[in-house]
Amino acid sequence: MRRVTLAMLTLLLITSGVLAQVTLTAEDIPNEPGSVSWYYVEVDTATGDTLGIPVVISQPGPDQEWDFTTGNFQTIARDSLFDPSTTAYADSFPTANRGQVSEVFFGLGFGDSELGRFELLNEEGWGLVGLTVAFSIGGGPAPTIPLGFEPALPITPFPVEMGDSWTLTDTLETMYEDSSSGAEFLIRFEYGGFSSADAWGNATYEGGASECLRVRTSFGGTLNVYPIIFGFPSPIPIFTQDFPASIAYNWFAPEVGVIATITSMPGEEEEVFDEASSIRRRTLTPTSVGETVGEMPSRITLAPAWPNPFNAMTSVRFNIPAEQVVRMAVYNLLGQRVTLLADHRFAPGSHQLSWQPVHQASGLYLLRLETGNELHTQRLLLLK
Repeated sequence: MRRVTLAMLTLLLITSGVLAQVTLTAEDIPNEPGSVSWYYVEVDTATGDTLGIPVVISQPGPDQEWDFTTGNFQTIARDSLFDPSTTAYADSFPTANRGQVSEVFFGLGFGDSELGRFELLNEEGWGLVGLTVAFSIGGGPAPTIPLGFEPALPITPFPVEMGDSWTLTDTLETMYEDSSSGAEFLIRFEYGGFSSADAWGNATYEGGASECLRVRTSFGGTLNVYPIIFGFPSPIPIFTQDFPASIAYNWFAPEVGVIATITSMPGEEEEVFDEASSIRRRTLTPTSVGETVGEMPSRITLAPAWPNPFNAMTSVRFNIPAEQVVRMAVYNLLGQRVTLLADHRFAPGSHQLSWQPVHQASGLYLLRLETGNELHTQRLLLLK
């Protein structure tokens, strides 16, 4: 019998009559390249049932109190901001003026890949103009592919307050050419959903507290990759990934960013659900993350992955003394790359990435970290 409680995150609705309506504008969104946000992350890893992480979501409404100081976690995620104009994808997303490295957007992730988010932030709103994501096409290596959104996928309009809502429905199409084979592909991402600012109040998290606005987003879609044959896309895709519609609650705090994210189980239809697939909780004082926050490393190091051996997910931390491009990938014993965890510029400091294999079989794998002039490796043992 499964544990009754993996984590119980209680969100209390208390009418205090003290706070005023929370309104967010562009000035409230952090946009300093090199800034870092830390999150405790709990992911539902149980198989064989449909139960998730038990949660209690408060009803929509004003003047609420939320407590995110307690709960379980399996790993610690680090979201970092970068300047899009300094990356190799500056020409692909020329309008982007805010960049963020994260594992998720709208509470969703693209498989095992860490995402490069290219965003447009101005007085009219905050939108996603592009993603860089790695996924394997036809079972081959997983290249990093830029996906552009035109028009921008709205994260939130400005100013935004409780009662505002907006839609997220569109179809993205982009061409991709494999540099090694010369093969061309059409990538089509059909997505749909909507967002609504449904509550405001005050949130307490580890190391801080802030007024915040809660935004509920329902989002899902299907990603298809079609080979180009004699100049035309094949009617049959060679790669398909479904993202069943999920509901994600994000708590946005002025000048702080996202305080917490709670994502429902896939296919959830109830807005106030009680089973979550993942929880991210902001912390200003992360624990058990290896190197002390704020202490700058003097050389490139790759810490041992933990846990290792592992079953569902393993995390690895690396340290770099200066801003630089870092590529981290996992290979099988045949030398074939099975996933690309990162291939972009990182700020100096300590970073953590996670690998959550879905289709890989049990066995020994090799983790490679490459910088401009250094190579670090270690073995990973997957046991299913």
